[in-house]
Amino acid sequence: MADIVSPLDLARQAMAAVKAAADEGEAILRRTQERYRLNLHREAQAECPRLPKPKLIIKPEPQLPEYVLTAADRVNVAAVVAMMKTAHAAKSEGLRKAAYRDVGLHLQELRHNRDPAELKAILWRECGLSVPRAYQLMVQATGTERLDQLRSEDRAPHRKLKASPHQEQRRAHG
Repeated sequence: MADIVSPLDLARQAMAAVKAAADEGEAILRRTQERYRLNLHREAQAECPRLPKPKLIIKPEPQLPEYVLTAADRVNVAAVVAMMKTAHAAKSEGLRKAAYRDVGLHLQELRHNRDPAELKAILWRECGLSVPRAYQLMVQATGTERLDQLRSEDRAPHRKLKASPHQEQRRAHG
């Protein structure tokens, strides 16, 4: 019966072996670090001098906005930001159109009874949108113009600008 070892004794022996191996590994690591650190550290100090401590740069306090957002405004701003992210990430055209329509509806609610300068600040600071883009989305939400019509109108001046130098090059080459 003396030959039978309890599981608790086996666990204790295994723990002792693990501790001994860990101690031996740490000793080997310490010796190796001491050996190589002395040589490398002296060479590094001789080659390059210490850099001066960087000066602390004091950042200015962020200016508080001149407008006050109500709870409904905060909900609309959060919805605009979320829907714009959804529209950018959407792979299907239907989801993208629905997201832009919802953005336009929330922007109309934000615009209601608001000063244009205040609206511009809210759009830029809170939603990350420019005023022309916001009005585009609002027009699209009302359904008076479709997205492809808005895009074609926006791109028409750019097409004219891009076309003229290209045509001049064709004329020059003959």
